[in-house]
Amino acid sequence: MIRVERNEDLRVLARERPDPAQKRILLSFTGIGNRMGGMDVQSPEFFSAGNAFDNILFISDLKRSWGNNFDLAALCARLAPYLEGREIYALGNSMGGFLAIASTCHLPVTAVAAFVPQFSVVPELVPEETRWQDYISGISEWRIPSLEGRFNATTRYYVFSGSTAEEGIHASRFPVQPNLFHARLRPATHGLARALKDEGTLRDVISAVWEGRLDAQGLAKLSGRKVEMLSGGEESGGAMLDRLKRLMPRSPGFPLSRKN
Repeated sequence: MIRVERNEDLRVLARERPDPAQKRILLSFTGIGNRMGGMDVQSPEFFSAGNAFDNILFISDLKRSWGNNFDLAALCARLAPYLEGREIYALGNSMGGFLAIASTCHLPVTAVAAFVPQFSVVPELVPEETRWQDYISGISEWRIPSLEGRFNATTRYYVFSGSTAEEGIHASRFPVQPNLFHARLRPATHGLARALKDEGTLRDVISAVWEGRLDAQGLAKLSGRKVEMLSGGEESGGAMLDRLKRLMPRSPGFPLSRKN
């Protein structure tokens, strides 16, 4: 692993050094992590999901600030040597899913896979949310208060929500739009990605996202769960892929700051 950047707020690791021959890059945003032995453990996630890519960048928000302790737009610009001219994909779980979606404001991301992402952790916006207070209380400035207005019209978004009341706090706030495939899986908790991994199906679900062939029926078959579509689902995964390809620019340009 190659250290790209490290400070008290942020860590970026790369699997490989940048190379002009690299065509497809995955951004893997780390989630909140786990508490083990009284210590917070936050490690790069989704290693195997990057097997289909020429390189993978593991981005960790070390203070668990949901991108509020650093400038996400500036970070995306600094990663230009790894990303410019490449096809970019983004992946994340929980807080990592939130950041994967937020990154599409600044990068021409082809597709995002976000497992149980929060829509916001600002107490005034989601007063029902009481988890992660130790981290939320340390955020002094809300650079990214929520994902409202953070979805563009051309990225393929795949959001996978759990079925518990706590997950519903966030799932109910996501927008409904043609390029957002938002599925609620039953039964599923905030540990959905871990459960799918333990069952041996997580990699297949993620592969179907990258290939643009995931639909509600396929997700139900792969996950072994009931699937309730909260957005998308009216067209097959392939149809959504074909439609969005027509909207994407022909050249893989690299705007350093992308507007919705």
